[in-house]
Amino acid sequence: MSDFYLAVNRYAVRAYTPTILRYSKDIDCAVRSEKEMEKIMSLLQKIGYTVNKRTHGASGFRKIMGEPLIVNVSVNDLDSEIREIHPFYGENKDLKVEVGVCSIEDLLTLKAIAAREKDIIDISILLLDSFNVVDIEKLKDKLHKEYNVKGFESMVKTLMSNIGSKNFHMIWKHYMRDRMDDDAKTKRWTVCQKTLNAIK
Repeated sequence: MSDFYLAVNRYAVRAYTPTILRYSKDIDCAVRSEKEMEKIMSLLQKIGYTVNKRTHGASGFRKIMGEPLIVNVSVNDLDSEIREIHPFYGENKDLKVEVGVCSIEDLLTLKAIAAREKDIIDISILLLDSFNVVDIEKLKDKLHKEYNVKGFESMVKTLMSNIGSKNFHMIWKHYMRDRMDDDAKTKRWTVCQKTLNAIK
């Protein structure tokens, strides 16, 4: 178990979705204690970040080449594992970086709790790319404790009914910078149905 790991953002999703990209400039991290959070904040200050305490933990802000990069840190005791992540773009896109990320079951649960448009997109691509690595019993247990299985079922059903809608396509294009073809729609609908069958 690592003390520091990517928790709920695009980079954690990236670790479980090697074939699908959704770009993000923010980095959301989770640590297991206030002491670890202070270490991360101290490190960020040393490399030029402005650091502020927040109700959820702390945030660091810095502009790099004119672009804002925000690092959010919270204290949350999640299951974690080491996975490889490829950079999104550029000449080093074939490079593999090993990082600690939260488990896919925690990630799906946290995405369900947040339930923003981009979280629904992330649930969709997580299920499509990594359904085979989800521990369904573990997911159900986390959903019972942290969220609500019926609520998650309802969210997946809503996702299924919206996959072919114009609004979903607009949301998809906004976050993914690409359109969804008919084959992709069918695959997403099918994996959502498999998820519903598995968590009943």
